[in-house]
Amino acid sequence: MFARSRMLTRALAFAGMMLALPPAFAQTPPAAETPPTTETPAQNAPAAPAPAPTRQFPPASQQALPQADFNETGVARPQDLEPVFGQEMTALPRPILYVDARGTWEEAIDVISKALDTLYAALEKANVKPASLPMAIFVSADDQSFEFRAALVPAAPPPAGTFPADSPVKSGMTPGGRALKFTHVGPYAGVSDTYDRITGYLDEKRFDAQDSFLEEYPTDPRKTPPEKLITQIYVFEK
Repeated sequence: MFARSRMLTRALAFAGMMLALPPAFAQTPPAAETPPTTETPAQNAPAAPAPAPTRQFPPASQQALPQADFNETGVARPQDLEPVFGQEMTALPRPILYVDARGTWEEAIDVISKALDTLYAALEKANVKPASLPMAIFVSADDQSFEFRAALVPAAPPPAGTFPADSPVKSGMTPGGRALKFTHVGPYAGVSDTYDRITGYLDEKRFDAQDSFLEEYPTDPRKTPPEKLITQIYVFEK
């Protein structure tokens, strides 16, 4: 339970480091040797040889990566169910509707499920159709408790005034950019072990991570037996 709080409160302990990917660089081949010439006093010295061409490599930020679209279909696909650990992704920012919630690590999955219930009920009442898998975006934590956003991507932006000022439902965006994707399969009570592995993996790869992270649930935690639960974890690069 403490691995996630350490990831947040210490900003993942990797500030100032970069993902260990092939960097952009320029490789200059050695200049070709110039054959010796006979100096003639009446002539000018021979012109210096033209510099050798520079071979350019695309920067890592421009390398093509799989895209994480946070599943616009709202239905688990085969790729959502395939366990991965440290898969490099480009996460596409998506508009979301969410409710803020908090809880303790001991009751984490119950708190997440309850917040999702609140969100689904509010969207159904407002006739707003969700178009994503359920998500939790963790924004702060300590060793005992955490704060998060239970979130869904709407199929279409709700009309203005759909959710009044006193509604718990707010609008925002998912994080975006370069990310690493990890999968935990099985009871949520064991996800702390997966986060311990993630922390070690980020350290090994020297990944400079954002303070927040996102969990996506291909198998709805409100309805899925613990042993069949799948939790996809996204850690975003600063």
